[in-house]
This record gives sequence, C-alpha cells and structure tokens, in this order.
Amino acid sequence: MKKFILVAFLFLTAACTSHLADVTAISTRELNPNEVDLNKLPTKTQIEGQHKAVTTLFTFWKRVNLSKAVDEALDKGEGDLMLNAEISLRRIFIVIGFINTIKIKGDVVNTKAALNNTEVKKK
Repeated sequence: MKKFILVAFLFLTAACTSHLADVTAISTRELNPNEVDLNKLPTKTQIEGQHKAVTTLFTFWKRVNLSKAVDEALDKGEGDLMLNAEISLRRIFIVIGFINTIKIKGDVVNTKAALNNTEVKKK
C-alpha cells in the first residue's frame, strides 16, 4: 500500500523550469548611473534572489513577484543595481495547486557607494 501511495504521489507531482529573460540591468531602487563608471565599481558576482508563492484551490490569488526577488538579490549583494541578470520561473504542480518560484541571478553593483566617495573627494 505504501508503494502504491508513493507511486501515485509521483505521478500526480510534476515540475518544470522556464527561462524567462536575460536583462542587462535591473533595479528596484532609486539610482543615477550616469554619474559613475560601472566598469570601475566593485561587483559581487552570481548573486541570487527568489520569491516563492504557493497557489492552491483556496489561495488562487497568490502570485510570485519579480520585484521581491530583485530586492532580495540587491540586499544579499549590498548594492542597488543588478547587471547581466537571468530570470527563471519554476513551477511545481501538486495535487491541489502549484508552488511557483521566480529566481533572478546576476552581478550586483553599489552605485551609491561610488557617488559618496566622489562627493567626499570633492569637499
């Protein structure tokens, strides 16, 4: 009986991952990159952020949010701009709904730290 339940569960569970986009630059924070040279700033590479949402028959309004995934990545990388980012969506089907996860992975730059350093040097 246990084997039957396990096999039935495996047949009723499925998952897929979709590559949504590659973006050159993305941010959810206020910034002005015109005043800095992005190539000269220290960069933290391969930083990842994600946001999960479980959508069931009873909570069908829950959605994954790209902004929350970007915010998490920027917080982890201690920056305000993400460069060369890859965005993907993973959806796991369960019997009563889905587990959705949106992931973003890229390089994080702190442009505000560079602006603060130039302001200090000007004074």
